[in-house]
Amino acid sequence: MQVSFLCLLFVLLSCERFTTWQTPQGGDFTLKTPTGVLNTADLRGKNVFIFFGFLNCPNVCPTTIREVNRMIKLLSPNDRKKIAAIFVSVDPERDTMQALQERFAELDPLFIPATGSEEDVRKALKLFGGDFKIVKGKTPDDIFVDHT
Repeated sequence: MQVSFLCLLFVLLSCERFTTWQTPQGGDFTLKTPTGVLNTADLRGKNVFIFFGFLNCPNVCPTTIREVNRMIKLLSPNDRKKIAAIFVSVDPERDTMQALQERFAELDPLFIPATGSEEDVRKALKLFGGDFKIVKGKTPDDIFVDHT
């Protein structure tokens, strides 16, 4: 229990400064994946893990992607049938379908990368009480995505 609390505390302290919080409603959303369209309504009856992040994240996102993938691989064949794991990019401009496909090619196929227009991603994230904003720096490459 203490380890779980410390891990949660680490994640919360490592997250970006964007701290908007709303009570999550949940709900279905539709986004694009490298292999087609993801409609979460099609996943009813499964336990769904949804992670919002971005590929160029310097801190928490890469570690979380690795850990989710590791956990999926530890599941029994029977348990694998009962879950879906979704990575939703909050950086749709840079996290293109090609970038998502390349990054997730080496990962378990149950881990689905998805994104869409900024508006579509924002709608999906708001269902779960979060938000994001694109923070641009002095150069075109100096971009950070502040997200909950």
